[in-house]
Amino acid sequence: RLRHGFYCCDWEHYAALYDPAVPTPAGVFLYLGRYAPEKGLSDLLAAYRAYREQSANPWELHCVGTGPLKGLLAGQPGVRDLGFLQSDELPGVLRGAAALVLPSTYEPWGVAIQEAAAAGRVLVCSDACGAAVHLLQDRYNGYLFAAGDVPALAGCLEAVERLSAEERRAMGRASHELSRQFTPDRWAETMVRLMVDRVQP
Repeated sequence: RLRHGFYCCDWEHYAALYDPAVPTPAGVFLYLGRYAPEKGLSDLLAAYRAYREQSANPWELHCVGTGPLKGLLAGQPGVRDLGFLQSDELPGVLRGAAALVLPSTYEPWGVAIQEAAAAGRVLVCSDACGAAVHLLQDRYNGYLFAAGDVPALAGCLEAVERLSAEERRAMGRASHELSRQFTPDRWAETMVRLMVDRVQP
């Protein structure tokens, strides 16, 4: 017997950033996660370099996190390492970003995906991200690529840059609606039902 809905972000905290009338701002890709090999950080940096070579006006890549691969970010053109941030600081970072990029090669879930979706951001995720199964529909609210495929990831970045303001707004709306599948309220309801089922004869 399976129960769903246990993984969720502080939905209202991030949903407060969403404004259906306003497109996500152009100019910034955002990475949220540990600076670790399984997060695909080296793939992201390689793809970002390839993307910059093809773009006449490349967007910046802002990275939030910490970990053993932190040194890879130093000196990379267009890359800003914002370091580790507390949860109450993340909405400010998301507010200035157009898209979340999570290129993990191993990611059972990925709560950052729902945080960004709730905020109405475009999503770019690898197919190794568990949350992408429920929260990302390719070309509807973002772009999905095969984990480890650097050229495909670079292509996704290019595709996001080419979106019009109206297309970003539509994708942001789709992300926000998909994020509603998993909330703390649903988690609590699932837990209560599970406990009731266990005590009933």
